[in-house]
Amino acid sequence: MVKKNSIAETLGYAFEPIRKEGEKRRSDVVRLDREIEREASRERADELDLKRAVFAVMDDAVVHVSGGGRLAFAVRKLFYAVRPRIAEYTSKELGYEYFRDTLVTEYQRTHGKIRGLYFEPRGVMYEPHSGRMVQLGTREVDAYDFPVHLYNKLIYVEKTGMWPTLQDARLAERWDMAVATGSGYATTAARTLLAKAEQSEHHQIFVLHDADHDGYNIARTVRGQTWRMPDHNVEVIDLGLTIADAEEMDLPFEEYTRKKKLPVDVEANLTERERECFVGEYVGRDGKPAYRCWRVELDAMTAPQTVEYIERKLLQLEARGKVIPPDDYLADSVEETYREEVNARVRRAIERLLDVPVIQQAVADELRDESGLEEARRWIEDGFVEDAAQPWRKPLRDTLAEQLSGERNDRIEEKVRLRINEDS
Repeated sequence: MVKKNSIAETLGYAFEPIRKEGEKRRSDVVRLDREIEREASRERADELDLKRAVFAVMDDAVVHVSGGGRLAFAVRKLFYAVRPRIAEYTSKELGYEYFRDTLVTEYQRTHGKIRGLYFEPRGVMYEPHSGRMVQLGTREVDAYDFPVHLYNKLIYVEKTGMWPTLQDARLAERWDMAVATGSGYATTAARTLLAKAEQSEHHQIFVLHDADHDGYNIARTVRGQTWRMPDHNVEVIDLGLTIADAEEMDLPFEEYTRKKKLPVDVEANLTERERECFVGEYVGRDGKPAYRCWRVELDAMTAPQTVEYIERKLLQLEARGKVIPPDDYLADSVEETYREEVNARVRRAIERLLDVPVIQQAVADELRDESGLEEARRWIEDGFVEDAAQPWRKPLRDTLAEQLSGERNDRIEEKVRLRINEDS
């Protein structure tokens, strides 16, 4: 009879080659997996993150889009120059908003301002009384000079669509208040404008926003420092819609899902009721942040309610009254305005008494033949040689002004004097 251990040993010897082959295959698989992982690690090490990749190509992209520093360029044009260049360093996709709002800002903080870079307008400021509109782009804001004693307040509204309502109500004119509108958070250009408004003429600055966590944060970022503008500090009066305001006005609440963390500064100052609305109820899965929250938007108000709400808040928050200049400025303005009015009436009286249009036509007819008007085309062409950027009317007018100066101007005065004597 064969012993059991002898059978086991015999089978073990028989299957030993198969066992070794299996172990070898497993070892090969493990080795291959490790080689693949090492290769992937090497590839990952060679692949820069987006920020480093963008920074690596930025100088070359700036030189390219500016023509070697000859012309200004928009941030979007810079984006299209950067995007293909980073393919050498990373396969990650570059989004325009991330590039514009984050990477360009960080690059300029580290390497200095990019000469010629222009951020496209994202918002508009409307002046009262003048009808002037100022696009809120970097170049427009830098070039804007605040008019003296035209308005003493400025309000930032996070809704671009609200301007027609405020315009129809003539809110800006009745309150001597400029209105700046945007789409949500204020851009760097808009915040720069608010800072200039406070510094130049000490305007009162207001902000109007939705009753949600983003609206409350808009008020915070318009007022204080952020990583994009670490030195920003403006005294801002918040007249934005609050949860308490919405409940008092019986406005409809709207459910929304918050997927981002509440800013610490916003959460720390919430009332218990605001926490119920903005902190909300966790509805995420697999640990992913998602909270069911409640908000009330400015658009929940009717147009008349919106105007009434803003004016009520301006009164409650002690907004300044209409603009009246200080006495020294007013005294000069009164004198200047008085003389302008008198002069206008004198001119009209002279025109009525002397029949000025008839005198003008007679003098022009007498001097026409000697003024060389048939040379007009040559004047214009010569003007284009000097400055190709000017319109044709400018060299024409400049040449005529030169033709009619000096001795010819003296003759015009003499002819006018003779006509006046004849009429008198």
